[in-house]
Amino acid sequence: MEASFLFRVHKKGKTNGRRRNSYMTPPLQVDTKSHAEKLLQNYDLEVGAPLSDQGPTFSERDLISQMFTIGNLESKFTGSEATIWLCKHFDVPPSVAVEIGNKLLKKGYFKGVGVHVFADENNFLYEQKEKKTEISYPFHKIIGDLQTIQQSDSYSGNKQDLEFTIRVLKNKECSSKDSAMIFDNSNFILNSPRQKKTNASLEEIFPGGNNSQNLSEDPIVQQTLKDCSSWDFPIFSLNRNSRKKPLLYMGYALFLQHDLINKFKIPQEKLRRWLEKMNEGYRNNPYHNAIHAADVSQTLNFFLTKGGLEGKMTDNDLFAAIVAAICHDFDHPGYNNAFLVNAKSDLALRYNDSSVLENHHLSASFFLLSKEEYNIFENCNPEVYKEIRETIIRCVLATDFAKHFDLLNQFKSKASSGMDFNRIEDRRLVLQLALKCADVSHTAKSGPTHIEWTNRVTKEFYMQGDAEKKNKMPLSPNMDRKNSDLPKSQVGFISFLVLPLYKAWSEMFDESKICLDALQSNLDNWKVKASVKEKVSPQPKKN
Repeated sequence: MEASFLFRVHKKGKTNGRRRNSYMTPPLQVDTKSHAEKLLQNYDLEVGAPLSDQGPTFSERDLISQMFTIGNLESKFTGSEATIWLCKHFDVPPSVAVEIGNKLLKKGYFKGVGVHVFADENNFLYEQKEKKTEISYPFHKIIGDLQTIQQSDSYSGNKQDLEFTIRVLKNKECSSKDSAMIFDNSNFILNSPRQKKTNASLEEIFPGGNNSQNLSEDPIVQQTLKDCSSWDFPIFSLNRNSRKKPLLYMGYALFLQHDLINKFKIPQEKLRRWLEKMNEGYRNNPYHNAIHAADVSQTLNFFLTKGGLEGKMTDNDLFAAIVAAICHDFDHPGYNNAFLVNAKSDLALRYNDSSVLENHHLSASFFLLSKEEYNIFENCNPEVYKEIRETIIRCVLATDFAKHFDLLNQFKSKASSGMDFNRIEDRRLVLQLALKCADVSHTAKSGPTHIEWTNRVTKEFYMQGDAEKKNKMPLSPNMDRKNSDLPKSQVGFISFLVLPLYKAWSEMFDESKICLDALQSNLDNWKVKASVKEKVSPQPKKN
């Protein structure tokens, strides 16, 4: 089997009768090293300038020579060269390319030794293995690693360039997933792109999956089902794999795990429609979005299973808890309760300035559930529905931080005197705390996951701060992008709010101590950063 490589080069000269400094050639296909070199001789190819003061020189000619090993036509593509090439064609600043290349080379990306590597006309790399074409450019893994590098003190490059690089790659990731490429493996030529479909049905979005309304056998649901009781579930991967429908797939997996569809005779098509509508109803906020709802639902499931509550809750409790997690931030506007009250918003007026958002999440969710096409409670008898609805309401209202200390003290008092799981009031109190723990659980997840969520919520805070300034409203703490101290605010938030919550939970449920350990580790890291920042901050001048 012969290798083939489709590439482009910059050529100097005229195009369409007008003189230009350079232009990108049409895609060029080569099959051998000699063919590549011969093709390149026909172009006035300029050898690349140094990428940085200490960096290596680079040119397409060097790359093509590297691609084809002498004698066996097998491709060879090493990490740094491939990364530099990709960054160059994605218009990423070259000053950061070498640093990224060296970091990713250690991760083993782009090592196509012994396989055939080629690129399509969009400069995406692929490798040919046993008549099967696989993409060789794992966007999500590289973006994740770059974000880890971004947070690392060992990175010596320009962090603004690195941030720009991540943004470019994220945009490329989205565009690459918007169209599915069909390849003719016999000659490695891009055959035809499938046009992006708007408002496509679930079956059209996931061809080859389950063609009925039943998602039970869908591969994404099945994979989610395997992992949905783990502590550090890869929620951002689910968001990518589900094409931004994480709540649909996570929700369905949780209903399957607890056999709620059978126990409550829920019509599967109504469950699917309701979950899709809930996913759609979460706004595109940086933090309070469908990914957060899916993450909280999955984390709550950890507490319901491996985190100490397995066997202690009734079926009604489980149904209510999962629905509460799915609904808990529904239609969140991206602003907090204080903002809505100070702005004299319609929602604040409607709910008398009391738990404004939490009441809205509940009201909007139950309004949707009242419609026949979304009514997953249609086969519940009135008493069961009343009990479940009351539990959902109490759990969602408990996520209002204005009630945090009162609720925590109730839990600690009841835990010390003896929690009676035969009493529904005690079980509801436990579920309220479980949902609160799940709602702030990113503080106790792995470092990169915690940082990603922290960046998201900080961005949302700053957006609120900008709105407050624009409308001449009181500026909320930690929401002024020009006067903020992220490490210090994180130390305060975790120390005074999250840590006591998780300590109280872990003291009652030993199975959850893994969460407390991770939380303490993240807190320690923020304390170090806060200490370093305090040391390097300019000292006020003495009079």
